[in-house]
Amino acid sequence: MKELYDNIFEALYEEAVPGLEEIEEYEYSGETPVNYLHFLDGDRQIEVIEEYCEEYGVPVGDRKQVKFNLILGKSPSSSLENVNNAREDEGLKPVEEFLDESV
Repeated sequence: MKELYDNIFEALYEEAVPGLEEIEEYEYSGETPVNYLHFLDGDRQIEVIEEYCEEYGVPVGDRKQVKFNLILGKSPSSSLENVNNAREDEGLKPVEEFLDESV
């Protein structure tokens, strides 16, 4: 299960805004959990988790627990407002600025 969770977390952060590269660029105060500084829509998180559960052959009856563990674990936040508030506390630019840069 550890490999499954690690691969899902990596996939979620690859799609999150900002992505994995920002984690390496900045030194955080440590007061704010890293997952609160990254945004990914909740529906997309569920899709990614489902794709990996299918790929790894996780029984349908166990998938709800996997989703629960991941979403309440270290996955990116699905609340844009919470992410922006946490990023402001850390002195980082809001998520919208990353979205503007990609256009």
